[in-house]
Amino acid sequence: MASQEASLYMQTVWEEARVGQRLLSAKQLEKAGVRIHNKYDLSLECLSCGEIWSPQRHSDETLPRGYWKCPNRCNW
Repeated sequence: MASQEASLYMQTVWEEARVGQRLLSAKQLEKAGVRIHNKYDLSLECLSCGEIWSPQRHSDETLPRGYWKCPNRCNW
């Protein structure tokens, strides 16, 4: 049972990006016009223009507000 819980937790971690105490799921990111391009280094891809970027994390490993915004301003 503990192994199943750990597996579910890791799946959730890969599918969500941490923003302070708030987690945004892959589905929520998609609604913002973004998808996770690489889950290991957290690079994002704009669904409109195809731009790929990696948001800079804070020193506590959280992501800045608005990290999902495309550098080309497609989803601002």
